[in-house]
Amino acid sequence: EPEPEPEPEPEPLDMDVGAWLASHGAARYEAAFREEEVATLKDVTVVIAAQSDLAELEVSEEDAAVLWPSVARAAARVKQGQQGSEAKAD
Repeated sequence: EPEPEPEPEPEPLDMDVGAWLASHGAARYEAAFREEEVATLKDVTVVIAAQSDLAELEVSEEDAAVLWPSVARAAARVKQGQQGSEAKAD
């Protein structure tokens, strides 16, 4: 039986939005995100609550389908962090 795919390494919540978009082949949307005052992946989780929200930033359906799983994983981590303490030293 094949091994299940390992979970991808979580992207840092403080990752620059431009770098995050570029890592998903979607760098062309950076200006639209920055207009919404989105600077980091954590900010993305505040502005984008559903895959359909990506369309409001002129993200194509195809690109939204690629970006959304990453947003959803990051949002889940933000939620977990809010339940616990986020004051861990790096």
